[in-house]
Amino acid sequence: MRTHLNILYLVLFGMVWIASGCPEPIAYQTDTVSPPDSKHMVHIKDASHPQSGFWIDAFEYPNVPNQRPLVNTTFADAKQACQDAGKRLCTASEWRRACLGSEKLRFGYADTYEAQRCHTASTLASGHTSMMQANEWTVESGSKQYCQTDGVFDLIGNVEEWVLDDWQGREGSLEGGAWYTYTEYADCSGNYSRQPDYRTPMNRPIYSAGFRCCWTPSTPTSEDISTDARERQSSPQTTTTYNGSLERPIGHGLWMDIYEYPNQPFVKPQTNVTWDEANDACQAAGKRLCSVTEWELGCSGNENWNFPYGQEYISDLCDIGHTAPSATGTFLGCQSSFGVQDMVGSVWEWTATEIDATVLKTNPNDQLKEIRGGSWFVEEQKGVCRPSDGYPVVSSDHRYPDIGFRCCRGEPMTNDLKAPSTIQCPSDMVAIDNYCLDRFEYPNLASVNPIADATFTMAKQACKDQGKHLCTDREWLRACEGQQKRRWPYGNVYRAQTCNDHGWVAVDNMGSNQPSGKFHDCATPEGASDMSGNLWEWTDGEIPTLRGGGWQLSAGLGQCRSFSNPSADYHAGEVGFRCCANLSEAQRLQSP
Repeated sequence: MRTHLNILYLVLFGMVWIASGCPEPIAYQTDTVSPPDSKHMVHIKDASHPQSGFWIDAFEYPNVPNQRPLVNTTFADAKQACQDAGKRLCTASEWRRACLGSEKLRFGYADTYEAQRCHTASTLASGHTSMMQANEWTVESGSKQYCQTDGVFDLIGNVEEWVLDDWQGREGSLEGGAWYTYTEYADCSGNYSRQPDYRTPMNRPIYSAGFRCCWTPSTPTSEDISTDARERQSSPQTTTTYNGSLERPIGHGLWMDIYEYPNQPFVKPQTNVTWDEANDACQAAGKRLCSVTEWELGCSGNENWNFPYGQEYISDLCDIGHTAPSATGTFLGCQSSFGVQDMVGSVWEWTATEIDATVLKTNPNDQLKEIRGGSWFVEEQKGVCRPSDGYPVVSSDHRYPDIGFRCCRGEPMTNDLKAPSTIQCPSDMVAIDNYCLDRFEYPNLASVNPIADATFTMAKQACKDQGKHLCTDREWLRACEGQQKRRWPYGNVYRAQTCNDHGWVAVDNMGSNQPSGKFHDCATPEGASDMSGNLWEWTDGEIPTLRGGGWQLSAGLGQCRSFSNPSADYHAGEVGFRCCANLSEAQRLQSP
């Protein structure tokens, strides 16, 4: 393992010298063809061709030590800046090669993560990446002196870095993770950016995205890039015969396969299949792919658990956070109350549900299908029955080594309508069960912009002053989801531009909050408006929580279950609230 002495590089007299803990310092003579300006660049040699290889910036752009890197960039920004510097954006394979180093170590400096070595795993005050604040951003390039590989600094963490291609050979991707990235994701392998739920909106500035530049005498061709991609893809697996008899009832007239396809215990699930191939396989068996609603029911059960086995995560009960996949059924405790196995972890699973979200499409003609459950690689926040964050959607024609599927049989499930209620509410509130909820975000006035920049304490006091209380997390979620656990206040199928979320936001305009009720269709069946998008809303519970997403690009697309847990004194222009009233409060509000 490389020692911590590996911290110093010098660029001097046409030579790059790297001080190392190795017995002999590595010296790269630049008698080969070199870039016009090799200052702060490192020559990564090809072992089989000593005079070839490539040059890479030692620091993130603008490639200046002790200066913060450029952030909030698009893919086009990165390409143009490198071109203007007489260089080009690195390919994904070049970036990983520089990161892994001559010793091919997962984190560059070692094969195991070391806390504080690089600028990763920082806690965001907002609790959510869509509400990043400038003071939570980067550190100066090279200031993490031990975070380097062969003289190239900050490849891990600080900012995600744009590269020319993704793992399938398409244009553009991000590598290395940012300052907030989960420790096991921010590595040199590229595994995180190759996850099926990893979305890269290349034409929109990304807060955490930066880049560094590379140089070679000739520009990589599309064939070079596609060859690299083919080498990184595995071929589709072959499987044993499908067993359609192994199924469990999960609702009236509805059955779900016990195991992932081919639905046999102790057999590795089928992967590397497109959505059409998965759908065809289920139809050939007289079944169909499960809808998202059905899949989530089969996983969470009638108890509405976060995990198949209960509300709280239990380590190693499912195939989550591991280094390789296991055969279906290996984790016997990973079973839902219906007796369905491996709903989380193992492999992601295709569902029948399409989502029309242009902002998530790499290409305009992409047909996005939802996936669920996470895989063996993910962290516990992604290996859940009902995701509240991220973008678990994939273009239907893509293949991934960790996407499989299972089949359902029976009539598709439907949504509920209005929730039953036993309470009379003021006209500016809606009745939900035995409590009332404001129709609009505070101050609960139609056609008036809601109050933003509120702290949790301010929200509680404002509701108290009105003779109400800040909605509890349970009350808020019940009102937004309804009895059948709608994903958005208006239903289970995302409708772009229905709410004031990023479906309306132009690339060059990050938007703002809008007057309450302006988006007429962004309402629950009972008439509560703007519970998705517009403003994040404080709720009261065991800890202060924000719900529903805001007007910015928000992971989770403003689902009811989207949440953040910032500190109680957090405030921002995208944060508001609404009030609720219990029976006694409602009666007092309506008394003469």
